[in-house]
Amino acid sequence: MDCTWTAILALICIFVFMTRNTTSRRCHLPPGPTPLPLIGSLLHIQRGALVPSLFKLWDQYGSVYTLYLGSKPAVVLCGYETVKEALVDRRDEFGGRGPIPVLERFTQGYGFILSNGKQWNILRNFTMKNFGFGKKSSEWKIRKEAQCVVEEFRKLNAKLHKEIDHVIGRDREPNYDDRLHMPYTQAVINEIQRFCDVAPLNVPHMVTRDVQFRGYEIPKVRNKWKRSLAFVILDKS
Repeated sequence: MDCTWTAILALICIFVFMTRNTTSRRCHLPPGPTPLPLIGSLLHIQRGALVPSLFKLWDQYGSVYTLYLGSKPAVVLCGYETVKEALVDRRDEFGGRGPIPVLERFTQGYGFILSNGKQWNILRNFTMKNFGFGKKSSEWKIRKEAQCVVEEFRKLNAKLHKEIDHVIGRDREPNYDDRLHMPYTQAVINEIQRFCDVAPLNVPHMVTRDVQFRGYEIPKVRNKWKRSLAFVILDKS
């Protein structure tokens, strides 16, 4: 009997400690659902409906909110303007890669996706310079392959054809700057991406230093933030 009460008391102490520890860390983080010990915000994520669950939390807590993956906080960024501010305007602060323990076990922190800082820059430069990415030869291959894909879809919208012929014509190949003058074509591409969101959450990131973002504090230490392509493409604003 004494052992039973001792075990119960120990569990209560652990519960209180974990609850207070989680509460103290939430003080300056963005708002979010109240996490439970051990499972965090798991009860707020519907099984098989991750993205709809995150959309629901977006409506409830705003474009910046905190989820707990177990005991680990993750800040979720939603909406075009919010993601652009973090990813483009403040990319140096939000450009770190968040830890993914399962992948790190196999990659040891190496690789283009999971590496950080100087190591990432070295890998990027090595890849670009030595494997032809970004060179004219690679650009030609991509255009050629894209042309072959287009040949498989002959029934294209007449308005799309008209815009392409007007801006690009038939005597040259398209380039990146053409898209600024092709709103309809760009809209078609965006719509295709909306239906084919193959990576809705993308790779988790980590801030490179303690930052203030839209009135909230996001610390560097073991804190991740996630951006979602789905939140950008489906942003109602």
